[in-house]
Amino acid sequence: MFNNNSNNSNNSNNSNNSNNISNQNYQVINSFESIQITKPNTLIICDIDETVIHFQRSVYYFHNKLIDAFVEDFTPNELIDITTLLYNTHKMNNKPHHTDVKGFFQLTQKIKDLSSNFIFLTARNIKSDEMTKSDLFSIFINPNQYPIHYTNNKISKGEYISKYIDLDGVSEIIFIDDLDENLQSFNYFFPNSKYYKFIYDNKI
Repeated sequence: MFNNNSNNSNNSNNSNNSNNISNQNYQVINSFESIQITKPNTLIICDIDETVIHFQRSVYYFHNKLIDAFVEDFTPNELIDITTLLYNTHKMNNKPHHTDVKGFFQLTQKIKDLSSNFIFLTARNIKSDEMTKSDLFSIFINPNQYPIHYTNNKISKGEYISKYIDLDGVSEIIFIDDLDENLQSFNYFFPNSKYYKFIYDNKI
């Protein structure tokens, strides 16, 4: 059974420790080819948006546009809600692109060769399950081949993994995401595990 070797029973300390990134286990990458899997029964946990899937406009584009145009008109919560609405509308009306076709399929081959497993973990709402699977199909990833977990943007990814993902028989966890806050949260709950920050490079 995987042991996260963490005494983080008090989640109130999470914000205080979120910036303590272990550089030994952390790497910035722009291709899935860089993911190092060395043990059988490794579990790879991968984000979706801006990690595997890229849209023409990111959520930050809409966030910044709203701030520029209506800087004093919205509360922080209203800003998040409107940004999310605009971004989701953009996703519904535009086809996604794969961030790294060659590297991703090389990674999945490594996973098969080492009898390991791969799952998606996204902050999307579970109500978007049909759209999420459609997005993955459109970039030639079979969503029925890999389980998809949804945090509904209600819980940090590190806490979600620690609470809801079965780690029985897992020898090692590898986490891949594009957002620092998600990487920090994972590192907080699993300080001895590898994690990668994926930066989309449209030249790949």
